Amino acid sequence: MKLSFSAVLSAGALLAVTACNPTTDTTTTTTATDTTAMNDGMVADTMMDAGNPAAMMTDEDFMKMVATGGHNEMGLSKLAMDKGVSGAAKEYASMMVADHTKAGSELEPIAKSKNVMLPTDMDAEHMALKAEMEKLSGEPLAQKYAQQMVTDHQKTVDAFQSEIQNGKDAEVKAFATKVLPTIQAHLEKAKQLPGAMGM
Repeated sequence: MKLSFSAVLSAGALLAVTACNPTTDTTTTTTATDTTAMNDGMVADTMMDAGNPAAMMTDEDFMKMVATGGHNEMGLSKLAMDKGVSGAAKEYASMMVADHTKAGSELEPIAKSKNVMLPTDMDAEHMALKAEMEKLSGEPLAQKYAQQMVTDHQKTVDAFQSEIQNGKDAEVKAFATKVLPTIQAHLEKAKQLPGAMGM
């Protein structure tokens, strides 16, 4: 596992302080601080290595993730429709826009009541992906869209299940419980898209 640069730098600083100043109090304080920094870096790296955005997610993190995920999936779905995907892919994209619009409208008042500002656009990763997909058309576009919907919805299902099990806010957990079956249905339909499109 890779340690963050700041954690390595902090460890080096600790060795320098220890060598130059053997005072017990200073060393103890520095050690505690640097150990915390190293642990924070290790936790962050572990979460990234695991590829699990649901790990250690707070209720606020979850709400923001749901909002961003909705914008991501609607953005790619609208692109797919604008670029003329047809058949099963078009039906799926239309369903994404409708269902995520509904979920977003249900989440917004919950977040507002808790003073949580929700993201209003796609994240950088999906903006870059959208730019790539804009260069595609026909079957390659439909295939890329279907693959991304599987990837995104698997992560979303994991996050919803984590919120239901580990969330602290009853209202947010109730939202997750209500919407999870819809997200699971999206995932299953996304997995079926290649076959439905004859790929």
